[in-house]
Amino acid sequence: MGQGASYFTTEEQNKLLEETGFSPQEIQEIQKRYSKLDKATSADETYGIPVDDLMKIPELSGCKLARFVAEKYGGRSQILFPRETVLFFGELSSHRTPQEKVEGLFKLLDVKKMGYLSGIEMYRYYHTLFTPGLSDQRIKEITENLLQKVGGKIDLEKFKEIMPAWEVSEKLTVDLQLS
Repeated sequence: MGQGASYFTTEEQNKLLEETGFSPQEIQEIQKRYSKLDKATSADETYGIPVDDLMKIPELSGCKLARFVAEKYGGRSQILFPRETVLFFGELSSHRTPQEKVEGLFKLLDVKKMGYLSGIEMYRYYHTLFTPGLSDQRIKEITENLLQKVGGKIDLEKFKEIMPAWEVSEKLTVDLQLS
């Protein structure tokens, strides 16, 4: 899609503005970034961006949790299209409050949509954050200690208690260098 053209109707863009807190200019800049990464050869189509390609964006290199967010929006195909790409960056932007980021992280980790997190989800979270600094065994011990302290399952309220909002916000905030 050419520079300046939009992937979105006015209605779609207005909805994205509301959902992400981005300005129209920020959405336009994200669309430009998207266009550079999309391998489509025609201005009226899109092949999408594989999660692995998206993760090569320099600003994402320091955000270990960005892949979780990208995988959420990429679905089974692990490909993000224009709308999902804007939502992806919206979830990582500083426009979201720390509390929204804690709730968003809980939803990301609750892949089975059970309303609580178990050892597997928490292990994956800690593994992402602490590898390669800690061994798998040490990460397993940390996970088991946490689950023992909270009674085995972590619902959203417990999650909010054990995860400092400022820390989650710090780990889930990436501001793109737009224009």
